[in-house]
Amino acid sequence: MEAAKAAFEALKPIFGKAIGGLQNLKWDDIPEPVRSYIEAHPALTTIQLLSLILFACPWLTVTPLFYSLGFSGLGPMAGSWAAVFQSAYGAVPAFSWLQSVPMAGYGAAAANGIVQGGYAVGIGVAEYFKWCQKNGSSTPLAKL
Repeated sequence: MEAAKAAFEALKPIFGKAIGGLQNLKWDDIPEPVRSYIEAHPALTTIQLLSLILFACPWLTVTPLFYSLGFSGLGPMAGSWAAVFQSAYGAVPAFSWLQSVPMAGYGAAAANGIVQGGYAVGIGVAEYFKWCQKNGSSTPLAKL
């Protein structure tokens, strides 16, 4: 329980500004069943919370991905894949869409929606496998 409490306290300053009221939340304010679940399933709780955060804030995934490809809020970064592509092929429609994502343009909503859809499918598949395991059912993958 102490490890979970220490992790909770360490993450409060990081996420406290993004999630209103979290900075004022105390470990003892969390209902006992929730604290017991966290203690019994620390890894699963971490995955569930991470999935929830990334589902609620998809730009935490989208922004680093697009920056790694060389798309920034100011345009393609010099020497990056995006700059090489643009110099070779010009600003074709797909390139313009990709560049609009980090600039918070029309592509940002679509990219964030794609990421959220991916997380939703992943969470649904994980819950299905958990249900199958709980009910003693075999999953389609068990036949492979």
